Amino acid sequence: MSIQISTTLRAWWKAGYGGRFSSRESLEDWQDRQVKRHIRWVMARSAYYRELYAGLSIENWRNFPVVTRREMMTHFDAQNTVGLTFEQAKKIAIAAETGDHLPHYREGICVGFSTGTSGERGIFVTSAKERAMWGGTIIAKMLPGFGPLIGGETIALFLRSNNALYEQLGSRRIRFHFFNLVTPLEKQVERLNRLNPTVLVAPPSVLEQLALRMETGGPGIRPKKVISVAEVLDTFTRDKLERGFARSVHQIYQATEGLLATTCSHGTLHLNENCIAFQREYLDNTHTHFAPVITDFTRTSQPILRYRLDDVLRCATKPCPCGSPMTAVAAVEGRERDILKFTDPGTGVKQTLYPGDVADAIASAAPNLLDYGATQQGEELHVYLETGDVSDIESTKHKVMAGLDALFSQKGGTLPLVRWISDWPYRNDIKRRRVVGC
Repeated sequence: MSIQISTTLRAWWKAGYGGRFSSRESLEDWQDRQVKRHIRWVMARSAYYRELYAGLSIENWRNFPVVTRREMMTHFDAQNTVGLTFEQAKKIAIAAETGDHLPHYREGICVGFSTGTSGERGIFVTSAKERAMWGGTIIAKMLPGFGPLIGGETIALFLRSNNALYEQLGSRRIRFHFFNLVTPLEKQVERLNRLNPTVLVAPPSVLEQLALRMETGGPGIRPKKVISVAEVLDTFTRDKLERGFARSVHQIYQATEGLLATTCSHGTLHLNENCIAFQREYLDNTHTHFAPVITDFTRTSQPILRYRLDDVLRCATKPCPCGSPMTAVAAVEGRERDILKFTDPGTGVKQTLYPGDVADAIASAAPNLLDYGATQQGEELHVYLETGDVSDIESTKHKVMAGLDALFSQKGGTLPLVRWISDWPYRNDIKRRRVVGC
């Protein structure tokens, strides 16, 4: 058995069977030991972290300096532990995007670009061992049980670019088939029908198109599991997908920085605390939403220590029936830049509205919607609505206005000026965004 296969199997067993904890306290105690061990390892090999943590007590790691993507890219040469310079990494990443192969640096080290939706395009590095561990973890969390190892799975992946993670994970029993999002969907449906995947993985915007095609006579696929990735899965879209595919839709929350969360059998999104310690930076005093600060205690080639993401996560309000001690989150709502902030005209007080609240207010007010969007433009809220019947549009606007007014009142503020727009300017972004901040 190869080292990579054995690593994948160990990660699969640990994530699915051997990594269970009797309580939240036992999980956190275990994480604390793992993080301390990992930080010692990193400090011995990364000049950046050795300097950053100089003189600090490792017992106090939860209060170590926070690192952002910009800082990690600025100090890339000293931060990574595999001897890569930023210029070397950039050349390899460009070749990976423009060529027909996935170039390696050395000893199985792969390099690639992030999508850049946060405004700063980063470079990420992974080792063969890290990719094998990712593979075992994703199989355990998203394809539970022994089925994949016995009967096999055919997985269709709709992504912007192929990835060495999936190529390495593929085997006779688990077959990954890549569908490039750059290619028009119409040109890929025939191949998808022939493949007839057991698992379908795609952004919600693509899943929505496929679900609509199924309702109108094609494509002829009936996947047993549907998984949403890469974009925000709002309640409006999830409900449409579950009707179209006639099954629950699961989620993978993954970023350049790693596999961050997956849904359990109950459909609840749980943070991947088998591999990552999460800390919360609450975004206001209500403590309903937070930005995660992550420490990955398994990633060695490009360490992720006290690294702040700009994602907006909404806290779960009740425990998941599955009983897992892994933290449950209600939703990943988007980026911090998509939080809407208006000044109340009467009081001058700043009003903060999270993307998920605005999305739910619009979608729940008008069940007949086919599509919608909302964006802040100065002190105005621009709203796009699409209905199946043009004659419904005025009554729909009235309902949506009432829903938004109720939301602003609930938050203790006043609804700003609403302007109706005839097209959604963010339709062709790299990732679909239904609520966009200014």
